Amino acid sequence: MSFGEVESGQPLSVILMGSKILRLSHVSLGDINNNKEENVSLYLNTVEKTHDLGPLNSLSSPQLQLNISIEEDHTLSHDRKIGSVYFHGNDAD
Repeated sequence: MSFGEVESGQPLSVILMGSKILRLSHVSLGDINNNKEENVSLYLNTVEKTHDLGPLNSLSSPQLQLNISIEEDHTLSHDRKIGSVYFHGNDAD
C-alpha cells in the first residue's frame, strides 16, 4: 500500500509510468488537534476534467473509502486551509 501526503496549497502531481494504473482506496485528514468543525473538499484533476471526490469533516467523517482506478497522469488536491490530507492506494500494471 502506498500513500501520498498532500499539504495545504501544494497539489500532488502523479505521473504514471508505462501502463500503470493507480487505485485510490482511502483518504484521511492529517492532524486534527481541536474540536472545531472543518469541512474539506477533495479533488482529482486530469488533463480533461476536475473531479470532486467528496467531502471530509473533522468531526463526523475524517476519512473516506474510495474505489477509483486512474489510468492517466493526474493531480490530487484539497481545499484545507492548514494541514495535510493523506491519499492511500496502490499501483498495478
